[in-house]
Amino acid sequence: MKPLGLLGLLAVTGCSLAPGTARADTPAPGGEKSGWTNKPPIRFPISDKPADPWAGVKGDKPITFEDEDSEVSSRWELKKQDIECTAARDHCLPSIAWLWVTQLRPTQLAQVVAFTAYGPRTPNGLRWGKINPDAYIAYRTVPATKHNLVPGAIAFAYPQPYPKELTEVYVDWRYGKVEKVDWELGFVFLEGDGEPRILTGTRVAVISYDGKQLKILGDKKRDQLAVSPKDLILP
Repeated sequence: MKPLGLLGLLAVTGCSLAPGTARADTPAPGGEKSGWTNKPPIRFPISDKPADPWAGVKGDKPITFEDEDSEVSSRWELKKQDIECTAARDHCLPSIAWLWVTQLRPTQLAQVVAFTAYGPRTPNGLRWGKINPDAYIAYRTVPATKHNLVPGAIAFAYPQPYPKELTEVYVDWRYGKVEKVDWELGFVFLEGDGEPRILTGTRVAVISYDGKQLKILGDKKRDQLAVSPKDLILP
C-alpha cells in the first residue's frame, strides 16, 4: 500500500494544519512551490473610524497584500486589541476586507476575506484558509446608516449587536437584500431570512467584485460611498 504522506494523513484523520503553517503547494512569487514555512502572517490594524470603502480597491480590482507589504504573503490576521467592535471601529474589519459570497450554491452566509496574489483568503487560523475562486461575488461594505440601509440594498448582519472580540468578526455574517427596516425597534429584515437582524451589527454593500468586474452599487457616485461617523448606528 502506498504511504499516504502528511497531507493525506491529515485528510483521513480530519486534522487540519497548525495555524502558521502553509501548505507545500502554495506558489511562491516566481511560480515555484514554496514548501513549508512558518513566515508570520501580515497583521492589519483596526480602524478607529469607518474606513473609506475605496481603501480595499486598487485600480479596477481588490487591493492585494503585495500592494500593502513588500513581502508577498497569503496569510493575514488582525492586530490583537481589547476593544469593542462597534460600527465606530468599522466592526473591526480591516480596511482591505471584503465580504465574500459563493455563487456555486444558494447561501445566506458570507465570509470575511482579503485578496492575495494567490486569490481571496480567510483570516489566518480559520479551518478553511483558501476560498474557492470560482463563481463568487465579494463586497466592500460600510456600516449601516439611515441613508444607505434602504429596501433592495444588499446588507450583511451580525447575529449580535456587534462582534464582542476579534475572532467573532470573521464569522456568522448573514447576507441578503433588505426587505424592510424597523428604525423604532432597531431591526432590519432581509429577504428570505426568518429572523430580524440588529441594526448596530449591520453593514451595507457599496462595491461588488465578481472576479472580473468592479461595480458601484446603489446608484451612487464614487465619492458618495463612505459614511460619516455622525451617521453611525451605535449600541
